[in-house]
Amino acid sequence: MAAAALTTFVGILVLGFFVLLARRNVRAGRGDRGGATRLALFVGLTSLMALTVTRHWNFEAPDLLALGIIYALQLPLLMAAAVWLGYVGIEPYVRRRWPSLLVSWTRLLRGRTRDGLVGQSLLLGVLVGALLAMTRAGAAILSASLRGSGPALYDDAWQFFHGPLSAVSVSTVGGLVLLGLLVLVRSVVRRDGAAWLAVGVFMALPSLGGVPSTMPGFGDQATNLLFVVLVATALRVGIMIEVLRRFGLLSYVVALSVSGMLVSAPLTLDASRWYFWRGGWVVALVLAIAIWG
Repeated sequence: MAAAALTTFVGILVLGFFVLLARRNVRAGRGDRGGATRLALFVGLTSLMALTVTRHWNFEAPDLLALGIIYALQLPLLMAAAVWLGYVGIEPYVRRRWPSLLVSWTRLLRGRTRDGLVGQSLLLGVLVGALLAMTRAGAAILSASLRGSGPALYDDAWQFFHGPLSAVSVSTVGGLVLLGLLVLVRSVVRRDGAAWLAVGVFMALPSLGGVPSTMPGFGDQATNLLFVVLVATALRVGIMIEVLRRFGLLSYVVALSVSGMLVSAPLTLDASRWYFWRGGWVVALVLAIAIWG
């Protein structure tokens, strides 16, 4: 509960920081507003599609057009606005302090889809995302065995559509929030190391928040579960921090997206399973990104 509350507080703090920086940059004529608009449209549309395929549309016919559309647009519009403010706010500062973080990202936003650096970032993101999916799945299976329950592979019949769409939009917003936190902490403490450490701690909070404080009847298994979660979290955070620092935001977002896609997909090699094609199309999507790269 404390980890969730702290994560929420930091997220709200970073969003407020986005607003202040965006206001300053717009007045000064700084910031890539064209790139921010394209990015906001992309995140808004993917979020809207993810929400549409999982929403139970049980409005009465006269209310469906008015209330349904308003209801569906709330979260996508909020995410699009946050992305626009965030990118306009932090892009000039990140480009000045850590230019390598945005080179391939900026080239992709400008439509340079055949750029070699963009391809390198995409391919690296797919490879790291697959590695992260393996570590997350292994930790989930081991944790489930300690808890005495099986791991959840997918939530509902529409998860195979919702998973990839949601993974892309959430990963993009999350990447911008991390950069915002990096800029915020760096502006306060004036040290890059402390800023990256703060980013790593923030990345670890959601995983640590899922650790139960007590597990009656499990004895030493509670300690084993805590150990599994800590090791898996440290490994995941270390990999992602290194990817973000060395290869930039595009590789980070692709890696996080691919990891989320693969973990949420019901993967199996048995073609007779009724859900075989659901995992298959996610794998095909990931392979398409790798081939593009």
